[in-house]
Amino acid sequence: MRSIVKIIVAGMLSCALAGGAASAAEFDPTGSWQTVSGSSHYDLAYCGGDGGKLCATLSWLDAKGMASSAKNDLGQYAIKEAAHSGPNVWKGPMKFQGHDVDATLTFTGPMAVTIAGCYFVLCKSFELVKISK
Repeated sequence: MRSIVKIIVAGMLSCALAGGAASAAEFDPTGSWQTVSGSSHYDLAYCGGDGGKLCATLSWLDAKGMASSAKNDLGQYAIKEAAHSGPNVWKGPMKFQGHDVDATLTFTGPMAVTIAGCYFVLCKSFELVKISK
């Protein structure tokens, strides 16, 4: 009876550990991403002197975006040299509506990232979905 209990406990423990390892997998942040609405696209790539940082460049805007001041940001860094701060989490400076904010990028899956930042007490977050590698 004890050996059966040991086998069951060992099996449960190995399943729990395997599930934990799978959930801690690093997702590839590089590629082309768009807002959920499709109104803008960003190219995410490794950058920095050693290539260990993450940068996002605004690469495309829809007609409404092109008619706004956001068109001046095309080809510019939206996020510059974010540092890897944990599994699937990057933190760094972001330009948002003309302001510099501290941003956190949290990759919630291989095809999804939430970007959050605050400017004084105004906090905002938005999601991007991956559209190509």
